[in-house]
Amino acid sequence: MNRSLLAYQGSSVLSDLGNSLTAVVLPLLVLQTTGSVLSAGWLALATGLPQFLAAVSGGVALDRLNRRTVAIAGDLASAASIAGLALVHATQGLNLHWFIIFGCLSAVGDMPAMTARAAMAPSLAEATRMPIERIIAIRSGLSSAAIMAGPMLGAALIGWGAQNVALWITATTSTLAACAGFALPASVGMVSDADHPAEAVRRSWRPLREFAAGVRHLAVDLPLVRLVTLVGVVLACAIGIVQGLALPYLLLLTGHPGRTGITLACLALGVAVGAGCYAGAHRRLRPRAFAAIGGAAAAAGLWLLATLPVFGLLLAAMAVIGAGMGLLSSVDATVSVTSPDPELRGRVLGNQNALTLGLAPFATLGAALGIEQLGLGNMLAALAAIVTAAIAFMAASRSWRLAPSVAESEDTPGGQDIVSATGAK
Repeated sequence: MNRSLLAYQGSSVLSDLGNSLTAVVLPLLVLQTTGSVLSAGWLALATGLPQFLAAVSGGVALDRLNRRTVAIAGDLASAASIAGLALVHATQGLNLHWFIIFGCLSAVGDMPAMTARAAMAPSLAEATRMPIERIIAIRSGLSSAAIMAGPMLGAALIGWGAQNVALWITATTSTLAACAGFALPASVGMVSDADHPAEAVRRSWRPLREFAAGVRHLAVDLPLVRLVTLVGVVLACAIGIVQGLALPYLLLLTGHPGRTGITLACLALGVAVGAGCYAGAHRRLRPRAFAAIGGAAAAAGLWLLATLPVFGLLLAAMAVIGAGMGLLSSVDATVSVTSPDPELRGRVLGNQNALTLGLAPFATLGAALGIEQLGLGNMLAALAAIVTAAIAFMAASRSWRLAPSVAESEDTPGGQDIVSATGAK
């Protein structure tokens, strides 16, 4: 693996480690501080708007600015906000208002950085002559390792009473992710106009019009990307509810909050297995088959989780959910980064993140209210039913046939000639 690939994967895994720490540390701290599951729901809702705005504006910026620069800046912003939370915790103590303030600031950095790294994948594949499916699958596998380590470390530190140490470690990982980003060549992050800066300067920047162009490209020109985006939003909301709310609450109720880390580690291990299967066999099965298998596994795991099983079966449910997500997210990522027009790729990816971020906070708050009114098991059963319906809709959709290229081709080597066939220019 050459230097660029090492820097890219290193930056991704460090950033994902920081994000996974944040995902488990903040909800646990909120639950410990307030003792209310609704407070965790309100935190998710309050941070949703800045996340949404950052995803939308970041997508537009990524088609104008160097994507490497955006990723580095986003990681540094995220590190600074978590460090600020640690300072407040050490000096005067935390309450829900501080969690909301610094959670919003962290989200503003996280989303553009995440989108920027995804948008750089095709350029990296071209520069290194490695199939993009393999780059994405390696990234998914390494991210799964980070997601496995993060919750275990974060939950252990919170259980030991080392809340501030957990926050400082989270800030450090984001800082190291930015440092790894500096090792990437600037050319990997360039957009098409970067080779002709005079042209880019002459062309006026109209953010609203450019945002609308990205929305139109996703909604009209890319039926398959639109399909996997909608299903991905449903699954992302479901996993967010499980990871950030239902699972910590269940383990807190049973008196075993320290088991949160190992339980989420099983989820991440499953994702790594699913991504590894896709990396090794992406030429043998059509992506539609991978997506259907992955979706069915994720739905089955959620149905098992809804029974509120004993701890051993809980671990198995999380591993099955993770394996399904690993397969499905690898297909989603491959389709999403290779299908759009390269000049609109940042906006399309930004719009996908914006959809998830716009709906996820309301889904989390709705799930918190559902737990309060219906009970945890009934809420999880309803969630499993929604995911099952989404997977069935995806499997039956004609979009796989309408957009052949990456979705149905068995001959495309390394994803090199898959852009034009999905409606992108």
